[in-house]
Amino acid sequence: MDAIALGHNVLKHSQLSNPYRTNGFHSQQSCTYVLQAILGVLLFLLTASASPTEPTAKNVLVLFSSVQYSEGFLDVVEPAVRTRVPGPINFYDAYLDDPHVEQKAYRDSQAETFRRRYAAVKLDLVIANNPAAFQFAVQYRDKIFPGVPIVFNAVAERDLDGQKMWPQGVTGVAPPLGFQETIDFALRLQPDTKAVAVVSGITTWDQRFLAIARSELLRHQDKVTEIELVGAVNDHQILERIVALPPHTVVLFQAYPQFSNQPEFGTWDLLTEVAQRMPTYSVFPRLCSNGCIGGAYEDVPKETLLVAEMAARILTGARPEDIPIVHPTALQFRVDWRALQRWNIAAAALPPGTLVLNREATLWERGRKYFVAAIAIILFQAVSILALFWQRARKRRAEAELTRSEEKFAKTFRQSPLVLAISTASDSRFIDVNESFEKQLGWKRDEVIGRTPLDLHLWPNADQRAAFVGAIQANGSVQDFEALARCRNGEIRTFLVSAEVLDVAGQSCTLSVAADITERKKAEDVLSTMSRRKRNAPGSPENYTTISINELPWCLFVSRT
Repeated sequence: MDAIALGHNVLKHSQLSNPYRTNGFHSQQSCTYVLQAILGVLLFLLTASASPTEPTAKNVLVLFSSVQYSEGFLDVVEPAVRTRVPGPINFYDAYLDDPHVEQKAYRDSQAETFRRRYAAVKLDLVIANNPAAFQFAVQYRDKIFPGVPIVFNAVAERDLDGQKMWPQGVTGVAPPLGFQETIDFALRLQPDTKAVAVVSGITTWDQRFLAIARSELLRHQDKVTEIELVGAVNDHQILERIVALPPHTVVLFQAYPQFSNQPEFGTWDLLTEVAQRMPTYSVFPRLCSNGCIGGAYEDVPKETLLVAEMAARILTGARPEDIPIVHPTALQFRVDWRALQRWNIAAAALPPGTLVLNREATLWERGRKYFVAAIAIILFQAVSILALFWQRARKRRAEAELTRSEEKFAKTFRQSPLVLAISTASDSRFIDVNESFEKQLGWKRDEVIGRTPLDLHLWPNADQRAAFVGAIQANGSVQDFEALARCRNGEIRTFLVSAEVLDVAGQSCTLSVAADITERKKAEDVLSTMSRRKRNAPGSPENYTTISINELPWCLFVSRT
């Protein structure tokens, strides 16, 4: 474009520079400008032909008759189509208001709204999800999106009646409705059934489903009675009639789900109330909830992927006429485990391959990996059991030795002449004391256990206690620590204490050993006093030749020559 503009401007300038062109110089100059303009145009054309052309985005309109159906469907279709179609794709979603879609005035108004909304969008494909949306798309295609291919989903074969009258360019997935299979399924699970009550709404779709159910129940007219309960889902008279149903009655709940303008008491509220009172079944997968036992259903995820594959083929150039309508035939029985328990239906009555929802895992299912590991360990132990016998004998001998050792320790602990005490390392709370502790300090064993030295006021000197505790915490042991101790009678005696932190049965404890050196300290004081007197008194020092103290704390020997 810049080259064209340049050429255009140059040509315009040459034309305006001299309108009369009266001499050869100006004529030559004008020819030069024209040549420059032509070269500029040629340069632009070469540049434009060399630049790559960006692919045009595809536009897909997905039409629903209810907002409630859109989220799960789009979550599957959009990524599936994008992975199969190169280039950008724009998805648009539009919704019809059910049950107003049955009214022609509403449909006409909505068609005009959609026509204006998508007038500037070149649609490449329309996906109609469920019967109401499909009928609307076919009826108003020429007005809203003329000639655009249509792929439908979740439209039963009975809803395709008259398709030969429709315009070309329509294909899709037409799953079966499992009325026959669901009725047979209900009678199999509850063979004592005498009546089948069909709960139906008042919409056009409800009437069609009621007619199907009626025709299928004719096959069992010699065994069960049909009872029809028709009315709006918020009609409380239906509940009153449900309560009045005779025994051995099952309910076939076929009230077509209504979402828009949902009343205070809607489809699922009615289903909940009915399922609490009577065994309830349904052919709609979305109604297999709220207490409904189950039914025979199509494979919705698989059918959604089929729709995505058809859409991708059309977007990549295939004609809808060359893609045949798919009629899935496989139905799967699906039940809610909680409803089976509610109506005492044995799991053994279920047909093979039935999908059970909300089932509580068995003990084996909950702990399978642990059970497998346990079995492996047991097998290993079974192989090794012979080798373990002799280890068991060794263990018994060791236990016997340990028992004897413990008995010796206990005897030594009890009968030791030294004061022995075992206490917790954390708070110095006594665990055990020996007989010397009782004799020398005056406290009985039962009075001491569970109490601390502070409780017994054993430490008359707080500084000594702080130094003793600090040394144990710092070093894990104390050797020959001289400390004062208060006996139960209040007497203060001197002890030489040693202590060490030990592990006793997994608990950190302190073992304290103390020797009473009170008499020895007194003897040392006497000796010290005599020595001072000897040094200070007049007389001959030869009168005193030897003074000695035996190491035993209770003996003092003084000899005179």
